[in-house]
Amino acid sequence: MKINVAGETLVITLDVQRKDLCLVKSYAPEILRVCDDKGNDLFVLGVGATSDFGNYGAIFGGEDSHGNARLSVVIPGLDGLSKEEIAQRFALAFTWLKQLEPAINEAAETAKTNIDRIKANIEII
Repeated sequence: MKINVAGETLVITLDVQRKDLCLVKSYAPEILRVCDDKGNDLFVLGVGATSDFGNYGAIFGGEDSHGNARLSVVIPGLDGLSKEEIAQRFALAFTWLKQLEPAINEAAETAKTNIDRIKANIEII
């Protein structure tokens, strides 16, 4: 995960392809949620047409030149904050995102493998 701040704009780029994030959203959406022991959502990651970000969720609305999922949001009051202040303000969200990255990549690979197995059994006549 890469985090950039320019003025009041926060840009987060995951080590996850946006197409893989979409695949996991379709085939294993539970991977995109962090829940407490009662099943209540603590953090939800999504993909959409626009980006959004907060301590309880993130929506990745774009991708970088390599296809990695990216969000870009304007957060009033962000300009002038130090790295430590930014890290403290969004510690929870940054922690959840970093935790979800490997699980998303693994779920995407599993989905791709399953799709390939299914495709091998399809005959178009």
